Amino acid sequence: MESPTALIQQTIAGFQTSSDLSAIARIQDGFHDIAESRERRRDETRLALKELSRALALEKSTYDSLVNSPSREEHASSMLAADRQKFSLAKSINDVESELQSEEAKLQRLKDELIALEQEDPSDDSSAKAAADNIAVLKLRVYRSLGIDLEEDGAGGFAKAHIRTLDNKDVRPLNIENKYGKYFSANNFWDFLSL
Repeated sequence: MESPTALIQQTIAGFQTSSDLSAIARIQDGFHDIAESRERRRDETRLALKELSRALALEKSTYDSLVNSPSREEHASSMLAADRQKFSLAKSINDVESELQSEEAKLQRLKDELIALEQEDPSDDSSAKAAADNIAVLKLRVYRSLGIDLEEDGAGGFAKAHIRTLDNKDVRPLNIENKYGKYFSANNFWDFLSL
């Protein structure tokens, strides 16, 4: 029969968290890449909108200078040209605005996905409580496999332990007192187990 120390070391070695940690790192990298891509697209769209606004302002100033020109024929032809350019710019602005709305919809969808993913995050309170419960269950299983049965005190802790000898013929009770600390209690467990 193996010693309790060897059993605990084998149990600890059985928990491999590296794959979980790498999966979390990949998810965080993915979030980072999505956020950067979204920012780039928004910046490009804003830049295009600024360029179109400048072009519109230039066309308006051109239009104003043509309106103030003395010739009626030149004025009429320049008005037609300005109207064409205005409609062309309005169409371009409309296209940019629809693209911006599309990008904002994508941004909202990504935000919703991020919120959903954050709700599934293991650091979430409900997940943390479930993980804490799983840890407690695992500890109890390890204790029971070592021949230790814990008796709850009703306040979420343990008041007494019943320790079986290796041959399961003798059961010794041990009071667990929180005033001495976990290290003291652990030493008492090992002392009783080795008797």
